[in-house]
Amino acid sequence: MWHCVKGGYPMEIKNSQIPAVHSETEVSKIVTAIRAVPGVIQITGDRTTKIFIVEWKDPATWDDIKHTVEHVGYTLQDSEGY
Repeated sequence: MWHCVKGGYPMEIKNSQIPAVHSETEVSKIVTAIRAVPGVIQITGDRTTKIFIVEWKDPATWDDIKHTVEHVGYTLQDSEGY
């Protein structure tokens, strides 16, 4: 997880893999769900690599993002090494 300041506000960035993603429809479903979390600034997802990059600030937390992904039926894997 990276910490940085953007526009004067501290934020965090993390990438994580979701191995169960196989289609653009699934990517879109996950991106839409994460984007709805208050505090999420940006989310991108790639069907080929299955890597999602999330930027957020308060009030969002990584746990909020993980729970949101789980709520739509997927699991985030640890991003170390991605």
